[in-house]
Amino acid sequence: MKICITCKGKTPKSPVEKNFGRTPFLALYDEEKKAFEFVENTHKDDAGGVGPKTAQLIADTGALVVITGMIGDNARKAIDIAEIETYKQSAEASVEETIEAFQKGDLKKF
Repeated sequence: MKICITCKGKTPKSPVEKNFGRTPFLALYDEEKKAFEFVENTHKDDAGGVGPKTAQLIADTGALVVITGMIGDNARKAIDIAEIETYKQSAEASVEETIEAFQKGDLKKF
């Protein structure tokens, strides 16, 4: 399964980004391969509609789960339509800490 985490940088040590639509990067973790891939959010600086655009970008990656700090209503609707599960994580946690917490079942759904 592929897991997406909104993040501020391009390494597993990068902190989680709390703002879903304006996240600079998306960390994609493949549970089968136990490997990360980092993708730039090309919509982060758009004037409007960044939440749904970011949601579509995530859906296009094939991720089945997204973990973020907070998510707006329009982005949430787009994520729900794509049938992607959404979990909350604090911005203090790193990407790798977030994966560990998710795998332990410590994160709560939005």
